[in-house]
Amino acid sequence: RGTKLWDHYFVPRQKTKDKTQKLKRFGSTLFVAEDIGLMAYIQNDYKFWIFGKTTRACVYRIADLRAYNYEERIENTGGDSKPQKKSFVRMAFINTEGLSEISVEMSNIKAFESLQKYFDKLFGVQKTLGNASNIWKAQAAAIKNAAAGVSAAVRGDTDAAEKVGEAITSLDAAIYGDRTELIRRADEALAAFNG
Repeated sequence: RGTKLWDHYFVPRQKTKDKTQKLKRFGSTLFVAEDIGLMAYIQNDYKFWIFGKTTRACVYRIADLRAYNYEERIENTGGDSKPQKKSFVRMAFINTEGLSEISVEMSNIKAFESLQKYFDKLFGVQKTLGNASNIWKAQAAAIKNAAAGVSAAVRGDTDAAEKVGEAITSLDAAIYGDRTELIRRADEALAAFNG
């Protein structure tokens, strides 16, 4: 299904002139379509050298991205060449069957920092010292909601489960950023796709 989603949503966006539908590309294999809340990790296969290209894709909801961490690996390309240091971003997804963690090669740490800045901005995650108070306030509000949920459960209130659910949602938003709009966009795009 990922390859069909790639062909339906991402391939037309590679050539579009509409800036709201432009794809954001990281490395040679990761494409983000912010307007529909989806991202694709692709692999190109060739039958013979550079001929007979076939593209396979895994498509994820952007909102399901939970971690994107930089790592370096020493890889030997074979033969008598010396090992080279390569940069990667390891991405982990929740609510995903199958390939829930991917490793995308980046050209260098600057490319990773660009990716990190993009997703931090998209999710509303602020990692600067000046915004530490905003993060602290969001976490304090989430803790208040959690306390209200626990006390409602102890008292046996009828809406205790709802309060606990709200607490989990607000704590999640405080840590990972509010992703409700991205979830809505992705769900609309996936519901409209009947391939």
